[in-house]
Amino acid sequence: SIMAGLEQVIEYIKNLNFSYEDVDYLRGLGIFSEDFLHYLSGFHFSGNIYAIPESVIFPKEPILKVIAPIMEAQLVETAILNIINHQSLIATKTARVVHAATGRRCHGIWSPPCSGTGCRTLWSQSRYDRRMCRHI
Repeated sequence: SIMAGLEQVIEYIKNLNFSYEDVDYLRGLGIFSEDFLHYLSGFHFSGNIYAIPESVIFPKEPILKVIAPIMEAQLVETAILNIINHQSLIATKTARVVHAATGRRCHGIWSPPCSGTGCRTLWSQSRYDRRMCRHI
């Protein structure tokens, strides 16, 4: 697999916050304590993230490490896993398609079925990125 999605993870972490409407919605559910809702209303990620560079093949090694208070790490964990998994899947598939094409054009071979999530743009960018297929 090829590491991808680091830019999206950084963007997610930088913009992660809970608006008044978010907290009010959670309050309306009646399942969270006021202390927790107060914590969310002022939330900002204060930890550190270490990662291998994008386009690196990562067999059996850690690709990203989050060092943060447990509450912050747990709040970002699922999103990070989903972003890295999805973007790495696209990059790896793209590299395999480019490799199989052996120099021929790859236009129109496959297209991610997830319009509206930025997949097509990311796929288009990675399709022409030589780093995505240099190790395959």
